[in-house]
Amino acid sequence: MEYRTFYREKLYEEIWKEPMYIVAKRYDISNVGLKKVCIRLNIPIPTRGHWAKVRAGHNVETPALKGVGPEKVSSQLNPENNNGRKKNIEGNIKDQIIKDILEAYEDVAKDKEKYPDEEDYKNIVKSLRHQSSQPSGVAYCGCIKIYSTVESINRAAIIALLLYRTLKKLGNVKRKSNYVEVDGLRFSIWIKERLRQTTHVLTEEDLKKKDRPPARELHPTNRFFILVESADSDFKKKYGEYKIFKTKPNKKTEDCITDCIIDMYKMIDYIKECMEERKLREIQQKEHWMRQLEIETQRIEETKKLEKLKSDAEDWYQYKKIMDYINAVDISIRTKKHSSGKRRELLEWVKWAKGKAEWLNPLVNKDDPILGRRRS
Repeated sequence: MEYRTFYREKLYEEIWKEPMYIVAKRYDISNVGLKKVCIRLNIPIPTRGHWAKVRAGHNVETPALKGVGPEKVSSQLNPENNNGRKKNIEGNIKDQIIKDILEAYEDVAKDKEKYPDEEDYKNIVKSLRHQSSQPSGVAYCGCIKIYSTVESINRAAIIALLLYRTLKKLGNVKRKSNYVEVDGLRFSIWIKERLRQTTHVLTEEDLKKKDRPPARELHPTNRFFILVESADSDFKKKYGEYKIFKTKPNKKTEDCITDCIIDMYKMIDYIKECMEERKLREIQQKEHWMRQLEIETQRIEETKKLEKLKSDAEDWYQYKKIMDYINAVDISIRTKKHSSGKRRELLEWVKWAKGKAEWLNPLVNKDDPILGRRRS
Protein backbone atom coordinates (compact mmCIF):
# COMPACT_ATOMS: atom_id res chain seq x y z
CA MET A 1 0.00 0.00 0.00
CA GLU A 2 1.17 3.49 -0.83
CA TYR A 3 1.12 6.08 1.93
CA ARG A 4 1.78 9.79 1.78
CA THR A 5 2.92 11.81 4.78
CA PHE A 6 2.08 15.52 5.03
CA TYR A 7 4.04 17.67 7.49
CA ARG A 8 2.14 20.66 8.83
CA GLU A 9 4.81 23.39 8.63
CA LYS A 10 6.22 22.16 5.30
CA LEU A 11 2.79 21.98 3.67
CA TYR A 12 1.88 25.43 5.05
CA GLU A 13 4.99 26.93 3.37
CA GLU A 14 4.29 25.09 0.09
CA ILE A 15 0.65 26.15 -0.37
CA TRP A 16 1.48 29.80 0.32
CA LYS A 17 4.46 29.71 -2.03
CA GLU A 18 2.69 28.11 -5.02
CA PRO A 19 -0.95 27.55 -6.08
CA MET A 20 -2.56 24.50 -4.50
CA TYR A 21 -3.08 22.65 -7.78
CA ILE A 22 0.72 22.66 -8.32
CA VAL A 23 1.38 21.37 -4.79
CA ALA A 24 -1.38 18.76 -5.23
CA LYS A 25 0.29 17.43 -8.41
CA ARG A 26 3.55 17.11 -6.51
CA TYR A 27 1.84 14.86 -3.95
CA ASP A 28 -0.14 13.07 -6.70
CA ILE A 29 -3.54 13.87 -5.17
CA SER A 30 -6.44 16.05 -6.21
CA ASN A 31 -6.78 19.72 -5.30
CA VAL A 32 -9.82 18.88 -3.16
CA GLY A 33 -7.89 16.10 -1.42
CA LEU A 34 -5.08 18.51 -0.54
CA LYS A 35 -7.62 20.97 0.92
CA LYS A 36 -8.97 18.17 3.13
CA VAL A 37 -5.45 17.44 4.38
CA CYS A 38 -5.03 21.16 5.19
CA ILE A 39 -8.27 21.05 7.19
CA ARG A 40 -7.00 18.03 9.17
CA LEU A 41 -3.72 19.81 9.90
CA ASN A 42 -5.49 23.13 10.70
CA ILE A 43 -3.59 25.03 7.98
CA PRO A 44 -5.07 28.30 6.60
CA ILE A 45 -5.89 28.00 2.88
CA PRO A 46 -5.37 30.81 0.29
CA THR A 47 -8.69 32.43 -0.59
CA ARG A 48 -10.09 32.58 -4.10
CA GLY A 49 -8.36 35.27 -6.13
CA HIS A 50 -5.23 35.24 -3.94
CA TRP A 51 -2.82 34.28 -6.71
CA ALA A 52 -4.48 36.69 -9.17
CA LYS A 53 -3.70 39.53 -6.75
CA VAL A 54 -0.13 38.27 -6.36
CA ARG A 55 0.34 38.20 -10.15
CA ALA A 56 -1.10 41.73 -10.38
CA GLY A 57 1.61 42.94 -8.02
CA HIS A 58 -0.59 43.57 -4.98
CA ASN A 59 0.95 43.24 -1.54
CA VAL A 60 -1.06 40.32 -0.12
CA GLU A 61 -0.51 39.42 3.53
CA THR A 62 0.13 35.74 4.33
CA PRO A 63 -1.74 34.59 7.47
CA ALA A 64 0.36 33.06 10.23
CA LEU A 65 0.14 29.36 11.10
CA LYS A 66 -1.92 29.75 14.27
CA GLY A 67 -3.86 27.33 16.42
CA VAL A 68 -3.01 23.74 17.13
CA GLY A 69 -2.92 20.75 14.81
CA PRO A 70 -1.12 17.43 14.41
CA GLU A 71 2.51 17.70 13.39
CA LYS A 72 1.90 15.34 10.47
CA VAL A 73 -0.73 13.09 8.96
CA SER A 74 -0.35 10.04 6.76
CA SER A 75 -2.91 9.05 4.16
CA GLN A 76 -3.47 6.01 1.99
CA LEU A 77 -5.01 6.37 -1.45
CA ASN A 78 -7.95 4.06 -1.82
CA PRO A 79 -8.57 3.71 -5.60
CA GLU A 80 -12.31 3.20 -5.28
CA ASN A 81 -14.88 3.59 -2.57
CA ASN A 82 -18.62 2.95 -2.66
CA ASN A 83 -19.13 5.90 -4.98
CA GLY A 84 -16.36 4.81 -7.37
CA ARG A 85 -14.24 7.88 -6.69
CA LYS A 86 -10.89 8.46 -5.05
CA LYS A 87 -10.86 8.97 -1.34
CA ASN A 88 -8.18 9.65 1.27
CA ILE A 89 -8.31 7.67 4.51
CA GLU A 90 -5.83 7.38 7.34
CA GLY A 91 -4.80 3.81 6.55
CA ASN A 92 -1.95 3.40 9.03
CA ILE A 93 -4.09 4.65 11.93
CA LYS A 94 -6.89 2.31 10.86
CA ASP A 95 -4.52 -0.71 10.91
CA GLN A 96 -3.49 0.17 14.46
CA ILE A 97 -7.14 0.43 15.53
CA ILE A 98 -7.88 -3.04 14.11
CA LYS A 99 -4.93 -4.41 16.04
CA ASP A 100 -6.17 -2.77 19.26
CA ILE A 101 -9.69 -4.16 18.75
CA LEU A 102 -8.45 -7.70 18.22
CA GLU A 103 -6.16 -7.52 21.25
CA ALA A 104 -8.93 -6.07 23.46
CA TYR A 105 -11.40 -8.77 22.44
CA GLU A 106 -8.87 -11.53 22.93
CA ASP A 107 -8.11 -10.25 26.43
CA VAL A 108 -11.84 -10.08 27.30
CA ALA A 109 -12.86 -13.37 25.70
CA LYS A 110 -10.26 -15.51 27.48
CA ASP A 111 -12.40 -15.42 30.66
CA LYS A 112 -15.86 -15.80 29.10
CA GLU A 113 -16.33 -19.28 30.64
CA LYS A 114 -16.28 -17.58 34.05
CA TYR A 115 -19.00 -15.04 33.14
CA PRO A 116 -21.93 -17.11 34.53
CA ASP A 117 -20.39 -16.84 38.01
CA GLU A 118 -20.09 -13.04 37.86
CA GLU A 119 -22.52 -10.53 39.36
CA ASP A 120 -23.01 -8.62 36.08
CA TYR A 121 -24.11 -11.78 34.29
CA LYS A 122 -26.53 -12.71 37.08
CA ASN A 123 -28.09 -9.22 37.07
CA ILE A 124 -28.79 -9.41 33.33
CA VAL A 125 -30.40 -12.85 33.64
CA LYS A 126 -32.38 -11.78 36.71
CA SER A 127 -33.64 -8.64 34.95
CA LEU A 128 -35.02 -10.61 32.00
CA ARG A 129 -36.55 -13.37 34.10
CA HIS A 130 -38.61 -10.75 35.89
CA GLN A 131 -40.37 -10.28 32.54
CA SER A 132 -41.14 -13.98 32.13
CA SER A 133 -44.83 -13.24 31.53
CA GLN A 134 -43.85 -11.76 28.13
CA PRO A 135 -42.41 -13.78 25.20
CA SER A 136 -39.38 -11.47 25.19
CA GLY A 137 -37.97 -8.71 27.36
CA VAL A 138 -35.37 -5.95 27.60
CA ALA A 139 -32.34 -5.90 29.86
CA TYR A 140 -29.20 -3.76 30.05
CA CYS A 141 -25.51 -4.53 30.16
CA GLY A 142 -24.04 -1.16 31.01
CA CYS A 143 -25.03 1.05 28.07
CA ILE A 144 -25.91 -1.88 25.77
CA LYS A 145 -29.57 -2.91 25.47
CA ILE A 146 -30.54 -6.57 25.21
CA TYR A 147 -33.74 -7.82 23.59
CA SER A 148 -34.13 -11.56 24.15
CA THR A 149 -36.45 -14.34 25.20
CA VAL A 150 -35.97 -15.92 28.61
CA GLU A 151 -34.92 -19.18 26.95
CA SER A 152 -31.96 -17.48 25.23
CA ILE A 153 -30.96 -15.03 27.95
CA ASN A 154 -27.86 -16.96 29.03
CA ARG A 155 -26.24 -16.62 25.63
CA ALA A 156 -27.48 -13.04 25.22
CA ALA A 157 -25.79 -12.07 28.48
CA ILE A 158 -22.44 -13.53 27.36
CA ILE A 159 -22.62 -11.70 23.98
CA ALA A 160 -23.49 -8.44 25.71
CA LEU A 161 -20.66 -8.75 28.24
CA LEU A 162 -18.14 -9.57 25.51
CA LEU A 163 -19.18 -6.56 23.45
CA TYR A 164 -19.49 -4.18 26.40
CA ARG A 165 -16.15 -5.09 27.97
CA THR A 166 -14.30 -4.93 24.64
CA LEU A 167 -15.67 -1.43 24.00
CA LYS A 168 -14.88 -0.45 27.58
CA LYS A 169 -11.30 -1.70 27.23
CA LEU A 170 -10.96 0.41 24.07
CA GLY A 171 -12.13 3.47 26.01
CA ASN A 172 -15.42 3.83 24.13
CA VAL A 173 -17.70 3.57 27.19
CA LYS A 174 -18.30 6.66 29.31
CA ARG A 175 -19.23 6.33 32.97
CA LYS A 176 -22.98 6.48 33.69
CA SER A 177 -23.94 6.94 30.04
CA ASN A 178 -26.51 5.18 27.88
CA TYR A 179 -24.40 5.32 24.73
CA VAL A 180 -21.06 4.16 23.31
CA GLU A 181 -18.72 6.89 22.06
CA VAL A 182 -16.33 5.90 19.28
CA ASP A 183 -13.90 8.63 18.24
CA GLY A 184 -16.36 11.37 19.19
CA LEU A 185 -19.47 9.82 17.63
CA ARG A 186 -22.18 8.38 19.88
CA PHE A 187 -23.87 5.07 19.17
CA SER A 188 -26.75 3.23 20.81
CA ILE A 189 -26.28 -0.54 20.60
CA TRP A 190 -28.86 -3.31 20.78
CA ILE A 191 -28.25 -7.04 20.97
CA LYS A 192 -31.44 -8.58 19.60
CA GLU A 193 -32.65 -12.12 19.21
CA ARG A 194 -34.26 -13.14 15.93
CA LEU A 195 -37.72 -14.36 16.89
CA ARG A 196 -39.66 -16.82 14.81
CA GLN A 197 -43.28 -15.87 14.23
CA THR A 198 -46.16 -18.32 13.85
CA THR A 199 -49.83 -17.73 13.28
CA HIS A 200 -51.99 -18.58 16.27
CA VAL A 201 -55.25 -20.31 15.31
CA LEU A 202 -57.97 -19.06 17.65
CA THR A 203 -60.03 -21.77 19.30
CA GLU A 204 -63.59 -21.48 20.56
CA GLU A 205 -62.27 -21.06 24.08
CA ASP A 206 -60.00 -18.23 22.91
CA LEU A 207 -62.96 -16.48 21.29
CA LYS A 208 -64.93 -16.65 24.55
CA LYS A 209 -62.12 -15.05 26.53
CA LYS A 210 -62.19 -11.33 27.15
CA ASP A 211 -58.41 -11.00 26.60
CA ARG A 212 -57.77 -12.96 23.45
CA PRO A 213 -54.24 -14.20 22.69
CA PRO A 214 -52.36 -12.39 19.89
CA ALA A 215 -52.84 -13.53 16.33
CA ARG A 216 -49.09 -14.16 16.03
CA GLU A 217 -46.85 -16.00 18.45
CA LEU A 218 -43.12 -15.35 18.96
CA HIS A 219 -40.71 -18.22 19.50
CA PRO A 220 -37.03 -18.16 20.53
CA THR A 221 -34.37 -19.04 17.99
CA ASN A 222 -31.20 -18.44 20.05
CA ARG A 223 -29.88 -16.48 17.02
CA PHE A 224 -28.75 -12.90 17.62
CA PHE A 225 -27.75 -9.81 15.67
CA ILE A 226 -26.26 -6.48 16.72
CA LEU A 227 -28.10 -3.25 15.88
CA VAL A 228 -26.38 0.15 15.99
CA GLU A 229 -28.19 3.51 16.02
CA SER A 230 -26.88 7.07 15.85
CA ALA A 231 -28.47 10.52 15.81
CA ASP A 232 -25.78 11.79 13.42
CA SER A 233 -27.30 13.08 10.16
CA ASP A 234 -24.53 11.60 7.99
CA PHE A 235 -25.08 8.20 9.61
CA LYS A 236 -28.81 8.35 8.88
CA LYS A 237 -28.19 9.53 5.34
CA LYS A 238 -26.10 6.44 4.56
CA TYR A 239 -27.54 3.71 6.82
CA GLY A 240 -31.04 4.93 7.68
CA GLU A 241 -32.34 4.84 11.24
CA TYR A 242 -30.02 1.99 12.20
CA LYS A 243 -27.38 -0.41 10.92
CA ILE A 244 -27.73 -4.16 11.47
CA PHE A 245 -24.64 -6.34 11.82
CA LYS A 246 -25.70 -9.82 10.82
CA THR A 247 -23.97 -13.03 11.78
CA LYS A 248 -21.73 -14.33 9.05
CA PRO A 249 -22.26 -17.89 7.70
CA ASN A 250 -20.79 -20.61 9.94
CA LYS A 251 -19.88 -18.00 12.53
CA LYS A 252 -21.52 -17.30 15.88
CA THR A 253 -22.49 -13.81 17.00
CA GLU A 254 -19.86 -13.99 19.73
CA ASP A 255 -17.19 -14.40 17.07
CA CYS A 256 -18.51 -11.45 15.01
CA ILE A 257 -18.06 -8.84 17.76
CA THR A 258 -14.68 -7.64 16.45
CA ASP A 259 -16.14 -7.38 12.93
CA CYS A 260 -18.94 -5.24 14.34
CA ILE A 261 -16.57 -2.87 16.17
CA ILE A 262 -14.28 -2.62 13.13
CA ASP A 263 -17.32 -1.73 10.98
CA MET A 264 -18.22 0.96 13.51
CA TYR A 265 -14.80 2.51 12.94
CA LYS A 266 -15.41 2.28 9.20
CA MET A 267 -18.60 4.26 9.82
CA ILE A 268 -16.48 6.85 11.61
CA ASP A 269 -14.17 7.07 8.57
CA TYR A 270 -17.18 7.68 6.34
CA ILE A 271 -18.75 10.24 8.68
CA LYS A 272 -15.42 12.06 9.13
CA GLU A 273 -15.05 12.22 5.38
CA CYS A 274 -18.55 13.70 5.14
CA MET A 275 -17.69 16.23 7.85
CA GLU A 276 -14.48 17.24 6.06
CA GLU A 277 -16.31 17.58 2.76
CA ARG A 278 -18.96 19.70 4.49
CA LYS A 279 -16.25 21.89 6.05
CA LEU A 280 -14.63 22.24 2.65
CA ARG A 281 -17.95 23.22 1.08
CA GLU A 282 -18.49 25.76 3.88
CA ILE A 283 -15.01 27.21 3.30
CA GLN A 284 -15.63 27.39 -0.44
CA GLN A 285 -19.05 28.94 0.13
CA LYS A 286 -17.58 31.48 2.54
CA GLU A 287 -14.85 32.29 0.02
CA HIS A 288 -17.55 32.73 -2.63
CA TRP A 289 -19.55 35.04 -0.36
CA MET A 290 -16.44 37.06 0.51
CA ARG A 291 -15.60 37.37 -3.17
CA GLN A 292 -19.15 38.46 -3.98
CA LEU A 293 -19.01 40.97 -1.12
CA GLU A 294 -15.69 42.28 -2.43
CA ILE A 295 -17.12 42.59 -5.95
CA GLU A 296 -20.23 44.36 -4.63
CA THR A 297 -18.09 46.76 -2.56
CA GLN A 298 -15.95 47.51 -5.63
CA ARG A 299 -19.10 48.04 -7.71
CA ILE A 300 -20.47 50.54 -5.18
CA GLU A 301 -17.14 52.40 -5.07
CA GLU A 302 -16.92 52.47 -8.87
CA THR A 303 -20.49 53.76 -9.08
CA LYS A 304 -19.65 56.59 -6.66
CA LYS A 305 -16.53 57.50 -8.64
CA LEU A 306 -18.48 57.42 -11.91
CA GLU A 307 -21.19 59.69 -10.47
CA LYS A 308 -18.51 62.12 -9.29
CA LEU A 309 -16.89 62.01 -12.74
CA LYS A 310 -20.20 62.84 -14.38
CA SER A 311 -20.82 65.62 -11.88
CA ASP A 312 -17.33 67.07 -12.39
CA ALA A 313 -17.70 66.90 -16.16
CA GLU A 314 -21.06 68.68 -15.94
CA ASP A 315 -19.54 71.37 -13.69
CA TRP A 316 -16.60 71.72 -16.11
CA TYR A 317 -19.02 72.16 -18.99
CA GLN A 318 -20.99 74.80 -17.05
CA TYR A 319 -17.71 76.53 -16.09
CA LYS A 320 -16.68 76.83 -19.76
CA LYS A 321 -20.11 78.16 -20.77
CA ILE A 322 -20.03 80.75 -18.01
CA MET A 323 -16.47 81.82 -18.92
CA ASP A 324 -17.49 82.18 -22.58
CA TYR A 325 -20.33 84.44 -21.49
CA ILE A 326 -18.02 86.42 -19.15
CA ASN A 327 -15.56 86.94 -22.00
CA ALA A 328 -18.39 88.16 -24.23
CA VAL A 329 -19.46 90.65 -21.54
CA ASP A 330 -15.83 91.77 -21.14
CA ILE A 331 -15.57 92.41 -24.90
CA SER A 332 -18.87 94.34 -24.76
CA ILE A 333 -17.46 96.55 -22.00
CA ARG A 334 -14.39 97.39 -24.10
CA THR A 335 -16.16 97.91 -27.45
CA LYS A 336 -19.40 99.65 -26.52
CA LYS A 337 -19.97 103.04 -24.97
CA HIS A 338 -21.32 102.81 -21.43
CA SER A 339 -21.84 105.37 -18.78
CA SER A 340 -19.25 105.43 -16.03
CA GLY A 341 -21.80 103.97 -13.58
CA LYS A 342 -22.86 101.19 -15.94
CA ARG A 343 -19.23 100.40 -16.80
CA ARG A 344 -18.30 100.14 -13.11
CA GLU A 345 -21.31 97.89 -12.47
CA LEU A 346 -20.36 95.56 -15.34
CA LEU A 347 -16.72 95.33 -14.20
CA GLU A 348 -17.81 94.41 -10.68
CA TRP A 349 -20.14 91.78 -12.13
CA VAL A 350 -17.33 90.29 -14.25
CA LYS A 351 -15.13 90.02 -11.16
CA TRP A 352 -17.94 88.33 -9.19
CA ALA A 353 -18.82 85.97 -12.07
CA LYS A 354 -15.20 84.86 -12.50
CA GLY A 355 -15.02 84.01 -8.78
CA LYS A 356 -18.18 81.89 -8.98
CA ALA A 357 -16.97 80.21 -12.18
CA GLU A 358 -13.66 79.29 -10.51
CA TRP A 359 -15.61 77.88 -7.54
CA LEU A 360 -17.58 75.73 -10.02
CA ASN A 361 -14.40 74.53 -11.81
CA PRO A 362 -13.48 71.02 -10.47
CA LEU A 363 -9.82 71.58 -11.39
CA VAL A 364 -9.53 74.65 -9.13
CA ASN A 365 -11.67 73.52 -6.18
CA LYS A 366 -11.78 77.08 -4.82
CA ASP A 367 -13.50 77.98 -1.55
CA ASP A 368 -16.24 80.62 -1.61
CA PRO A 369 -16.85 82.90 1.39
CA ILE A 370 -20.62 82.37 1.08
CA LEU A 371 -21.07 79.02 -0.70
CA GLY A 372 -18.19 77.41 1.23
CA ARG A 373 -16.15 74.47 -0.13
CA ARG A 374 -17.29 72.94 -3.37
CA ARG A 375 -18.49 69.32 -3.09
CA SER A 376 -15.60 66.86 -3.35
